[in-house]
Amino acid sequence: MVPVFLVLLTLLQAAAPPPVAAPAPVPAALPPREIAPGTFLLPGAMLPERGPDGNTVVFVGPGGLAVVDTGRHPWHSDGILAFARERRAPIVAVVNTHWHLDHSSGNGRLKAAYPDARIYTSPAVVDAVAPGGFLARNLATAKAAPVDPAMPAVRREERELFLATMARAETLRPDVPVVASSVMTLAGRPLDVRVARDAVTAADLWLYD
Repeated sequence: MVPVFLVLLTLLQAAAPPPVAAPAPVPAALPPREIAPGTFLLPGAMLPERGPDGNTVVFVGPGGLAVVDTGRHPWHSDGILAFARERRAPIVAVVNTHWHLDHSSGNGRLKAAYPDARIYTSPAVVDAVAPGGFLARNLATAKAAPVDPAMPAVRREERELFLATMARAETLRPDVPVVASSVMTLAGRPLDVRVARDAVTAADLWLYD
């Protein structure tokens, strides 16, 4: 005969909710380094089980800072904001080389701190966030998927980050659409901005100083 307390223990275990994953540790941004006069690299990273963060380049000009790509995770954009605070210079321009989110998810966090900063990027992102576009389809899939309380913390955080980024999709779109190659003055610095068709996306940007 099975002891009564074992039966009760089995029933309690069966009724218990699934364990909730513990929060994942928060990485730190890598320190910036000057790679040319007035030009700084804030390295991205590829961490286990997480989406990557692309590199960020910051041009320091007489009118403030021009930031090229903003990474994916909050700790990467926190590093950009810390750089701006340390330099006591505003971020006045954000250039996204293309719309993949490891290059642009930080836009919203930078715009929240510097609302006058203007986004320069190709209009290719407009199609990506439009109904039926790549990012819009991924958003629909993410919203429809059931949330498992036992989902590993890192996966849960990556999902929530994607949803938060898409909730601010307006910060992915250009304030200044870049449709043709030209010399542009950003933060008071002349930069040769080139448009490359059918590259990583339908149209990508790259820059010469």
